[in-house]
Amino acid sequence: MNFRTIFDCFDRADQKLAILTQSGYLAVSPLAGRIVAIALAENEESLFYINPEITDTERLRTVPEQLVAGPGGDRLRYAPEYAYAWGSAVPDVENFSNYGVQTNEDPGTFTMVEMSDGVNLRTDTSLVDKRTGKAVAFSVERRVSPINSPIDDLSTGVRFAGYRLDQSVTIKHPEKGQQVDLWCILQMPIGTTLIVPTRERPEPLSYFNQGNWVVEDDHLRWMYGGQSKAKIGLSTEQVTGRVGAVRQLGDGQRALVVRAFTVYPDRYYCDGPNAEQAGNQIFQAWDGFGFGEVEYHTPAVGCSPLPDTCQDTSEIWAFVGTKEQIHELVQRLLRVQAPYLDQVG
Repeated sequence: MNFRTIFDCFDRADQKLAILTQSGYLAVSPLAGRIVAIALAENEESLFYINPEITDTERLRTVPEQLVAGPGGDRLRYAPEYAYAWGSAVPDVENFSNYGVQTNEDPGTFTMVEMSDGVNLRTDTSLVDKRTGKAVAFSVERRVSPINSPIDDLSTGVRFAGYRLDQSVTIKHPEKGQQVDLWCILQMPIGTTLIVPTRERPEPLSYFNQGNWVVEDDHLRWMYGGQSKAKIGLSTEQVTGRVGAVRQLGDGQRALVVRAFTVYPDRYYCDGPNAEQAGNQIFQAWDGFGFGEVEYHTPAVGCSPLPDTCQDTSEIWAFVGTKEQIHELVQRLLRVQAPYLDQVG
Protein backbone atom coordinates (compact mmCIF):
# COMPACT_ATOMS: atom_id res chain seq x y z
CA MET A 1 0.00 0.00 0.00
CA ASN A 2 1.44 3.38 -0.92
CA PHE A 3 2.01 6.18 1.54
CA ARG A 4 -0.74 8.42 0.19
CA THR A 5 -3.36 5.68 0.43
CA ILE A 6 -2.37 5.01 4.04
CA PHE A 7 -2.70 8.71 4.85
CA ASP A 8 -6.11 8.88 3.18
CA CYS A 9 -7.38 5.88 5.16
CA PHE A 10 -6.35 7.45 8.46
CA ASP A 11 -7.77 10.81 7.38
CA ARG A 12 -11.18 9.34 6.50
CA ALA A 13 -11.16 7.49 9.83
CA ASP A 14 -10.46 10.75 11.72
CA GLN A 15 -7.29 9.19 13.11
CA LYS A 16 -4.61 11.82 13.43
CA LEU A 17 -1.24 11.34 11.71
CA ALA A 18 1.86 13.51 11.94
CA ILE A 19 3.69 13.58 8.61
CA LEU A 20 7.45 14.19 8.55
CA THR A 21 9.17 14.78 5.20
CA GLN A 22 12.72 15.78 6.17
CA SER A 23 14.03 12.25 5.49
CA GLY A 24 11.67 10.33 3.26
CA TYR A 25 8.02 10.25 4.27
CA LEU A 26 7.14 9.22 7.84
CA ALA A 27 3.66 8.83 9.31
CA VAL A 28 3.44 8.89 13.12
CA SER A 29 0.27 7.94 14.99
CA PRO A 30 -0.81 8.20 18.64
CA LEU A 31 -2.27 4.68 18.27
CA ALA A 32 0.24 2.90 20.52
CA GLY A 33 2.74 5.66 19.73
CA ARG A 34 3.70 3.93 16.47
CA ILE A 35 5.38 4.97 13.24
CA VAL A 36 2.74 3.69 10.85
CA ALA A 37 4.64 4.02 7.58
CA ILE A 38 7.93 4.99 5.97
CA ALA A 39 8.34 5.59 2.23
CA LEU A 40 10.77 7.28 -0.12
CA ALA A 41 8.02 9.31 -1.80
CA GLU A 42 4.35 10.07 -1.21
CA ASN A 43 3.24 7.90 -4.12
CA GLU A 44 5.48 4.93 -3.23
CA GLU A 45 4.72 1.92 -1.06
CA SER A 46 5.50 1.86 2.64
CA LEU A 47 8.52 -0.25 3.50
CA PHE A 48 6.74 -1.49 6.64
CA TYR A 49 3.83 -3.92 6.77
CA ILE A 50 0.49 -2.14 6.78
CA ASN A 51 -2.66 -3.98 7.77
CA PRO A 52 -5.00 -4.14 4.74
CA GLU A 53 -7.91 -3.85 7.18
CA ILE A 54 -7.23 -0.09 7.51
CA THR A 55 -9.27 0.37 4.33
CA ASP A 56 -12.29 -0.36 6.55
CA THR A 57 -12.11 3.21 7.82
CA GLU A 58 -15.17 2.91 10.06
CA ARG A 59 -13.48 0.09 11.93
CA LEU A 60 -10.20 1.99 12.06
CA ARG A 61 -12.08 4.98 13.49
CA THR A 62 -14.17 3.21 16.12
CA VAL A 63 -12.43 -0.04 17.11
CA PRO A 64 -8.75 0.06 16.02
CA GLU A 65 -7.98 -2.46 18.75
CA GLN A 66 -9.86 -5.08 16.73
CA LEU A 67 -7.40 -4.91 13.83
CA VAL A 68 -5.20 -8.00 13.98
CA ALA A 69 -1.88 -6.78 15.46
CA GLY A 70 -2.99 -3.19 14.90
CA PRO A 71 -2.63 -1.02 11.79
CA GLY A 72 0.99 -2.11 11.23
CA GLY A 73 4.28 -0.24 11.12
CA ASP A 74 6.84 0.24 13.89
CA ARG A 75 4.69 -0.67 16.88
CA LEU A 76 5.23 -0.31 20.63
CA ARG A 77 4.11 -2.87 23.17
CA TYR A 78 5.17 -3.76 26.72
CA ALA A 79 6.66 -6.88 28.25
CA PRO A 80 6.77 -9.36 29.85
CA GLU A 81 4.36 -10.89 27.38
CA TYR A 82 3.78 -13.86 29.68
CA ALA A 83 2.38 -11.44 32.29
CA TYR A 84 0.41 -8.92 30.22
CA ALA A 85 -0.81 -11.03 27.28
CA TRP A 86 -0.79 -14.73 28.25
CA GLY A 87 -1.32 -14.61 31.98
CA SER A 88 -1.19 -17.76 34.07
CA ALA A 89 -2.90 -20.07 31.58
CA VAL A 90 -0.95 -22.52 29.43
CA PRO A 91 -0.43 -20.61 26.16
CA ASP A 92 -2.53 -21.79 23.25
CA VAL A 93 0.17 -21.32 20.62
CA GLU A 94 -1.96 -22.82 17.84
CA ASN A 95 -5.13 -20.73 17.98
CA PHE A 96 -4.06 -18.01 20.47
CA SER A 97 -7.45 -18.38 22.14
CA ASN A 98 -6.11 -17.22 25.53
CA TYR A 99 -3.90 -14.41 24.21
CA GLY A 100 -5.03 -10.83 24.63
CA VAL A 101 -3.53 -7.40 23.99
CA GLN A 102 -4.88 -4.94 26.55
CA THR A 103 -6.44 -1.77 25.10
CA ASN A 104 -4.21 0.38 27.34
CA GLU A 105 -1.34 -1.19 25.41
CA ASP A 106 -2.71 -0.88 21.89
CA PRO A 107 -4.25 1.50 20.89
CA GLY A 108 -3.35 3.08 24.26
CA THR A 109 -3.81 6.74 25.16
CA PHE A 110 -0.83 8.64 23.74
CA THR A 111 -0.79 12.39 23.32
CA MET A 112 1.09 13.61 20.25
CA VAL A 113 2.76 16.99 19.78
CA GLU A 114 4.28 17.97 16.45
CA MET A 115 7.52 19.95 16.56
CA SER A 116 9.55 21.57 13.78
CA ASP A 117 12.14 18.80 14.01
CA GLY A 118 10.08 15.78 15.02
CA VAL A 119 7.14 14.40 16.99
CA ASN A 120 6.77 13.93 20.74
CA LEU A 121 4.53 11.19 22.16
CA ARG A 122 3.62 10.57 25.79
CA THR A 123 1.34 8.38 27.88
CA ASP A 124 0.60 7.66 31.52
CA THR A 125 -0.93 4.23 31.61
CA SER A 126 -1.17 0.89 33.37
CA LEU A 127 -1.48 -2.78 32.52
CA VAL A 128 -2.95 -5.62 34.52
CA ASP A 129 -0.58 -8.47 35.32
CA LYS A 130 -2.90 -11.33 34.40
CA ARG A 131 -1.14 -13.66 36.82
CA THR A 132 -1.97 -11.55 39.88
CA GLY A 133 -4.80 -9.29 38.73
CA LYS A 134 -2.85 -6.23 39.91
CA ALA A 135 -2.21 -3.12 37.84
CA VAL A 136 1.30 -1.93 37.01
CA ALA A 137 1.40 1.84 36.41
CA PHE A 138 4.07 3.54 34.30
CA SER A 139 4.72 6.42 31.91
CA VAL A 140 6.30 6.39 28.46
CA GLU A 141 7.83 9.16 26.38
CA ARG A 142 8.94 8.86 22.75
CA ARG A 143 10.47 11.32 20.31
CA VAL A 144 10.62 10.58 16.58
CA SER A 145 13.22 12.64 14.69
CA PRO A 146 14.20 12.36 11.00
CA ILE A 147 17.89 11.64 10.42
CA ASN A 148 20.39 11.55 7.57
CA SER A 149 21.93 8.39 6.17
CA PRO A 150 24.70 6.81 8.28
CA ILE A 151 26.62 6.39 5.02
CA ASP A 152 27.91 9.55 3.34
CA ASP A 153 29.03 7.95 0.08
CA LEU A 154 25.87 6.19 -1.08
CA SER A 155 26.00 4.86 -4.63
CA THR A 156 24.26 6.94 -7.28
CA GLY A 157 20.57 6.07 -7.33
CA VAL A 158 20.35 4.70 -3.78
CA ARG A 159 17.70 6.56 -1.81
CA PHE A 160 17.40 6.83 1.97
CA ALA A 161 14.77 7.53 4.62
CA GLY A 162 15.25 7.22 8.35
CA TYR A 163 14.51 8.31 11.87
CA ARG A 164 15.85 8.24 15.39
CA LEU A 165 13.66 7.09 18.26
CA ASP A 166 14.48 8.43 21.73
CA GLN A 167 12.27 6.90 24.39
CA SER A 168 11.96 6.26 28.10
CA VAL A 169 9.79 4.25 30.48
CA THR A 170 9.28 5.01 34.18
CA ILE A 171 7.44 2.67 36.54
CA LYS A 172 5.36 4.18 39.33
CA HIS A 173 5.32 2.71 42.84
CA PRO A 174 6.00 -0.91 41.86
CA GLU A 175 5.22 -3.71 44.22
CA LYS A 176 7.48 -6.72 44.66
CA GLY A 177 7.94 -8.61 41.42
CA GLN A 178 6.39 -5.97 39.18
CA GLN A 179 8.33 -4.97 36.07
CA VAL A 180 7.86 -3.60 32.57
CA ASP A 181 9.90 -2.79 29.48
CA LEU A 182 9.49 -1.20 26.05
CA TRP A 183 8.93 -3.84 23.39
CA CYS A 184 9.66 -2.34 19.96
CA ILE A 185 8.07 -4.32 17.12
CA LEU A 186 8.84 -3.61 13.48
CA GLN A 187 6.22 -5.32 11.32
CA MET A 188 7.36 -6.40 7.84
CA PRO A 189 5.49 -7.84 4.81
CA ILE A 190 5.48 -11.44 3.64
CA GLY A 191 8.50 -12.15 1.45
CA THR A 192 10.86 -10.14 3.64
CA THR A 193 14.16 -11.82 4.52
CA LEU A 194 15.28 -11.10 8.08
CA ILE A 195 19.04 -10.98 8.69
CA VAL A 196 20.30 -10.96 12.28
CA PRO A 197 24.10 -10.65 12.63
CA THR A 198 25.52 -12.50 15.62
CA ARG A 199 28.89 -12.64 17.37
CA GLU A 200 29.19 -16.39 16.78
CA ARG A 201 27.00 -19.08 15.29
CA PRO A 202 23.58 -18.23 16.75
CA GLU A 203 21.62 -20.49 19.05
CA PRO A 204 18.05 -19.15 18.91
CA LEU A 205 15.66 -19.98 21.72
CA SER A 206 12.43 -21.34 20.24
CA TYR A 207 9.44 -19.87 22.07
CA PHE A 208 6.84 -21.90 20.19
CA ASN A 209 6.10 -23.55 16.85
CA GLN A 210 8.53 -24.22 14.02
CA GLY A 211 9.46 -21.62 11.44
CA ASN A 212 11.83 -21.83 8.49
CA TRP A 213 14.65 -19.80 10.03
CA VAL A 214 18.19 -20.80 9.06
CA VAL A 215 21.32 -20.59 11.23
CA GLU A 216 24.53 -19.46 9.51
CA ASP A 217 28.03 -19.17 11.00
CA ASP A 218 27.65 -15.49 11.85
CA HIS A 219 23.96 -14.70 11.52
CA LEU A 220 20.39 -15.96 11.50
CA ARG A 221 18.11 -15.55 8.50
CA TRP A 222 14.41 -16.05 8.09
CA MET A 223 12.20 -15.45 5.06
CA TYR A 224 8.79 -14.51 6.37
CA GLY A 225 5.87 -16.44 4.92
CA GLY A 226 3.27 -15.12 7.36
CA GLN A 227 1.85 -18.54 8.28
CA SER A 228 3.98 -20.44 10.80
CA LYS A 229 2.92 -18.68 14.03
CA ALA A 230 6.48 -19.23 15.23
CA LYS A 231 8.63 -17.11 17.53
CA ILE A 232 12.31 -17.21 18.51
CA GLY A 233 14.63 -15.14 20.70
CA LEU A 234 18.32 -14.28 20.91
CA SER A 235 20.25 -13.17 23.98
CA THR A 236 22.31 -10.07 24.63
CA GLU A 237 25.49 -12.15 24.34
CA GLN A 238 24.64 -13.17 20.77
CA VAL A 239 23.40 -10.07 18.92
CA THR A 240 25.44 -7.13 17.62
CA GLY A 241 22.84 -4.36 17.90
CA ARG A 242 21.92 -4.31 14.21
CA VAL A 243 19.33 -6.28 12.27
CA GLY A 244 18.23 -5.96 8.67
CA ALA A 245 15.24 -6.85 6.51
CA VAL A 246 15.44 -7.16 2.71
CA ARG A 247 12.60 -7.45 0.23
CA GLN A 248 11.70 -6.98 -3.40
CA LEU A 249 9.51 -4.00 -4.22
CA GLY A 250 6.78 -3.88 -6.83
CA ASP A 251 8.84 -1.75 -9.21
CA GLY A 252 11.70 -4.25 -9.34
CA GLN A 253 13.95 -2.43 -6.91
CA ARG A 254 14.94 -3.75 -3.51
CA ALA A 255 14.65 -2.32 -0.04
CA LEU A 256 16.82 -2.75 3.04
CA VAL A 257 15.49 -1.67 6.43
CA VAL A 258 18.04 -1.72 9.26
CA ARG A 259 17.27 -1.25 12.93
CA ALA A 260 20.24 -0.20 15.07
CA PHE A 261 19.71 -0.56 18.83
CA THR A 262 21.79 -0.60 22.00
CA VAL A 263 22.67 -3.87 23.74
CA TYR A 264 23.16 -3.81 27.52
CA PRO A 265 24.64 -7.21 28.47
CA ASP A 266 24.80 -6.28 32.17
CA ARG A 267 21.12 -5.27 32.44
CA TYR A 268 18.05 -7.40 33.12
CA TYR A 269 15.60 -8.09 30.28
CA CYS A 270 12.24 -9.21 31.61
CA ASP A 271 10.73 -10.95 28.58
CA GLY A 272 11.07 -14.57 27.51
CA PRO A 273 8.91 -17.63 26.93
CA ASN A 274 8.28 -17.58 30.68
CA ALA A 275 9.67 -15.97 33.82
CA GLU A 276 12.23 -18.73 34.33
CA GLN A 277 13.82 -18.11 30.91
CA ALA A 278 13.82 -14.31 31.14
CA GLY A 279 16.94 -12.28 31.88
CA ASN A 280 18.81 -11.74 28.61
CA GLN A 281 16.28 -12.05 25.77
CA ILE A 282 16.78 -8.75 23.93
CA PHE A 283 15.84 -9.76 20.38
CA GLN A 284 12.86 -11.71 19.05
CA ALA A 285 11.41 -12.58 15.67
CA TRP A 286 7.91 -13.73 14.76
CA ASP A 287 6.21 -15.05 11.63
CA GLY A 288 2.43 -15.35 11.45
CA PHE A 289 -0.97 -13.70 10.88
CA GLY A 290 0.19 -12.48 7.47
CA PHE A 291 3.40 -10.65 8.37
CA GLY A 292 6.75 -10.95 10.12
CA GLU A 293 8.13 -9.06 13.10
CA VAL A 294 11.57 -7.74 14.01
CA GLU A 295 11.51 -7.10 17.75
CA TYR A 296 13.85 -5.77 20.40
CA HIS A 297 13.41 -4.98 24.10
CA THR A 298 14.79 -2.32 26.37
CA PRO A 299 16.13 -3.26 29.81
CA ALA A 300 13.39 -3.68 32.41
CA VAL A 301 12.30 -1.23 35.07
CA GLY A 302 10.52 -2.27 38.24
CA CYS A 303 10.80 -2.94 41.91
CA SER A 304 14.29 -2.66 43.45
CA PRO A 305 16.95 -3.79 42.60
CA LEU A 306 15.71 -2.86 39.11
CA PRO A 307 15.87 0.86 38.27
CA ASP A 308 12.61 2.78 38.03
CA THR A 309 13.52 4.52 34.77
CA CYS A 310 15.14 3.37 31.52
CA GLN A 311 16.16 5.57 28.58
CA ASP A 312 16.77 4.11 25.15
CA THR A 313 17.70 5.16 21.62
CA SER A 314 17.38 3.29 18.34
CA GLU A 315 17.46 4.22 14.66
CA ILE A 316 15.78 3.02 11.49
CA TRP A 317 17.74 3.22 8.24
CA ALA A 318 15.75 2.47 5.07
CA PHE A 319 17.40 2.20 1.65
CA VAL A 320 16.00 1.54 -1.82
CA GLY A 321 18.18 0.66 -4.80
CA THR A 322 19.11 -2.07 -7.25
CA LYS A 323 19.74 -5.64 -6.16
CA GLU A 324 23.50 -5.12 -6.36
CA GLN A 325 23.37 -1.88 -4.38
CA ILE A 326 21.26 -3.37 -1.61
CA HIS A 327 23.48 -6.46 -1.35
CA GLU A 328 26.50 -4.18 -0.97
CA LEU A 329 24.74 -2.30 1.84
CA VAL A 330 23.91 -5.58 3.59
CA GLN A 331 27.61 -6.47 3.63
CA ARG A 332 28.65 -2.98 4.66
CA LEU A 333 26.11 -2.34 7.43
CA LEU A 334 25.42 -5.85 8.73
CA ARG A 335 28.85 -7.34 7.95
CA VAL A 336 27.53 -10.66 6.75
CA GLN A 337 27.71 -12.51 3.44
CA ALA A 338 24.23 -13.27 2.11
CA PRO A 339 24.43 -14.99 -1.29
CA TYR A 340 20.90 -16.35 -0.81
CA LEU A 341 19.58 -12.82 -1.41
CA ASP A 342 20.02 -13.50 -5.12
CA GLN A 343 16.87 -15.58 -4.78
CA VAL A 344 14.76 -12.82 -3.18
CA GLY A 345 11.83 -11.87 -5.37
